[in-house]
Order: sequence, then structure tokens, then C-alpha cells
Amino acid sequence: MRAKRNSIYGLLSVALPTAVLLAAYPVLIHGLGADVVGIYLLATNLSGAWLVFDFGVSAATLKFVAEDVAADNRRAAANIVVTSLVFYGVCQRRRKISPKGGVKLVHLMYCSIRRCGLSR
Repeated sequence: MRAKRNSIYGLLSVALPTAVLLAAYPVLIHGLGADVVGIYLLATNLSGAWLVFDFGVSAATLKFVAEDVAADNRRAAANIVVTSLVFYGVCQRRRKISPKGGVKLVHLMYCSIRRCGLSR
């Protein structure tokens, strides 16, 4: 039963944003013009291409952290978060992402470690 429910949630997590986006296109084209919407689509597609470099790390991090927190193993959860953030930090240096991304990464690491209870 749990797998069925999770499958439905997974399908909805893809279907609902897609439906909203499809409904928004006519409004965007009417309000902004076809050329601006085309540039917007090009920019979002190019930025989405960077998601290929995630290699499933975000999904794996979410899964393992959730399991460790549910098992009340906060130290293991924090270790997973830090390992994931190191991976993203290496990717960030390789891709020459702006310093803003680094600030967000450090903030995410701080919040995650506080949430796991390793910091008071």
C-alpha cells in the first residue's frame, strides 16, 4: 500500500507542475510576447541541463538522511549531508558557479547540521 501511495505522490509531483506550466504559457505569451517567452524557455532549458550533473546525489541524500533521522541516528544523517555538500562544492568549483551559490551551499549545510541536532 505504501509503494502505491508513494507512486501516486511521485506522479502528482510531476503532473501538477506540468499542468500549471502548460496553463501558464498562454498567459505568459499574451503578457510578455512570444520572443521574451522563447528566451525564457531557452534559459530554463539551459539551466535545467546542469541538473544532469547531479548524478542522483540530491535524491540519495534525501533518502538516506530521512532514514537516519527516522532511526534517530543524527550523526550519520549529518555525515551524509556534509558528504553531499562536499560533492556539490566540488561541482561548484568545476563549473565556476557564482559566489552566491557558495553562500547558499554554506547556509544549507549550517541549517542541515542544526536540524540534525549536532549543533546547539
